[in-house]
Amino acid sequence: MPRPAPLIRSAPGVTTPPVVVVGGGIVGVLTALELRRAGATVTLLERGRIGEGASYGNAGLLVPGDPWPLARPAAVVEGLRALVGRSSALTVRWRAPGVVPWVGRFLLASRPGAALRTGRLVHALAAESLARYQELLPEPLGAACGLTRRGWLHVHRSPGSLAAGVRQARAAGRLGEAWRLLDGPALAREEPALTGPLAGAILYPGDQGLRSYPLVQACAAQAAAEGVCVRPGAAAWALRVRGGRVTGVVGDFGELQASHVVVAAGADSATLLRPLGVRLPILSGRGHSLTFTAADGVPSRPLHLVDSHLVVASALGSVRISGGMDLGIGEARLDPARLAAIWTECQRWLPGLRPAGPVEEWCGRRPMTPDGRPVIGPVRGAPNVLVASGHGMLGVTLAPITARLIARCLGEARPPVELGPFLPRGRAL
Repeated sequence: MPRPAPLIRSAPGVTTPPVVVVGGGIVGVLTALELRRAGATVTLLERGRIGEGASYGNAGLLVPGDPWPLARPAAVVEGLRALVGRSSALTVRWRAPGVVPWVGRFLLASRPGAALRTGRLVHALAAESLARYQELLPEPLGAACGLTRRGWLHVHRSPGSLAAGVRQARAAGRLGEAWRLLDGPALAREEPALTGPLAGAILYPGDQGLRSYPLVQACAAQAAAEGVCVRPGAAAWALRVRGGRVTGVVGDFGELQASHVVVAAGADSATLLRPLGVRLPILSGRGHSLTFTAADGVPSRPLHLVDSHLVVASALGSVRISGGMDLGIGEARLDPARLAAIWTECQRWLPGLRPAGPVEEWCGRRPMTPDGRPVIGPVRGAPNVLVASGHGMLGVTLAPITARLIARCLGEARPPVELGPFLPRGRAL
């Protein structure tokens, strides 16, 4: 993908308001850095501490081998179980605003052909993003983030689950991703920390893992060193509109003028843009994780425990177990029952895994779209407002390419052609 066109600079002696990026997670931080490197004056606003939203407690995986959306036929079964309250992986707050139309769009997007098209589109972004990470993660930074390149192992207990995994792997293979099937005995040799019965596993050797919070912190420090004005503790409440154009951002800091605004506020992006008449197809999906230093039983690479909908990853001397989805829950409040279920399920697979000290409990809100495609690009009717949100569980994977595409949008008269399926227009709930 070509580098972004240089942004238009002010004439000598003329002061232009900055490009304001709202949201200090991995997507917002890398977008601010990319825009700065393209020549813009940039201010980054984050309501809390940089990187302490969804970027803090996620699994930290770079996974072009798994681009498939949550919206696919198998997920409909889990959704029906959630409808009657029998799903351990998914809960839905049906009375929350926007949930019912979101679920309707989700069901439409779960048709086999639609899910396959989305997987192909997201894979193209993910492959570009991984290549971009090679530039962003020189060896010292990679080491500081705990970057590992041992692949990602999708583990299956039942033969039916494994057969579905093989079909998915073959589809990924047609996109150019390498994969390898391990039967039960081979899996036991490859990953002895796991306990049976195990039907087998799929290894995606090209996938990688890291700890996302140190990554965000390092990238934010680099952005500040290169001239981005990084403002943690600056909550944006609204966008100021004058003459049909957004002219600034209003928050607890007062009003900040802006030439352009990039909304990369995760699950809060839809709320911020709603007063402009923009209805993004983004719903909050709360996820939980447990993080601890392990005394024993640490797996050698990231694991997806498919039948239990859990991810187990280790980096920088600690283990993180993440899983579950609470759809339509707007607050990031810990659910003790959810955390207990995550630990119980993990122990069925990894009974030797034991904390050596305190366990950090975390929850955060992921920005979920019904079709699994992120929302990237300019807003119709507000040409100087752009969105970079809706990445679901692929925010770390897709952040670099999202930042590059946003920079190209500001440097060109029209959005790049490849942004068509991800643009905000035509996707309102």
